[in-house]
Amino acid sequence: MDLKERALNLVLDGLDNLVAAAKLEFAISTGAVALFLHLLLEARIATWLLILIACSAVCFTLSSVQCIYGLLEASNMKIGIARALAADVERRGDFFLKESSDAIEGFKRRMGRMDRVFSLGMAFAAAFVIGLLVARLKAN
Repeated sequence: MDLKERALNLVLDGLDNLVAAAKLEFAISTGAVALFLHLLLEARIATWLLILIACSAVCFTLSSVQCIYGLLEASNMKIGIARALAADVERRGDFFLKESSDAIEGFKRRMGRMDRVFSLGMAFAAAFVIGLLVARLKAN
């Protein structure tokens, strides 16, 4: 295996790892939304606790949407890699960057948003758990 082929494999492996991590975060987000919606419909708890869990569910929903768009950008990046490999050009890396700059920036932007909103959802969920424990301790 020559150096260029090894470098390409490392780039593709890295992109695949980013996509796998995004898919995991997507699965966690969608699972949390399903659980929290069930909780919102069935729970008999204080309104302020329901507001916390509703905020968390909204954040996880937004995170999932950003993930879907980010995964589409990752696919566009792979298409850009394929185009660069197929192109009859001297500097394939420069060709890829020129052709795929929108996809690269879109992927970075979407994944950044996904992480921020996911973290906010986690913060609301943590506040809910703490609030629920405090409410239960006060009730006893």
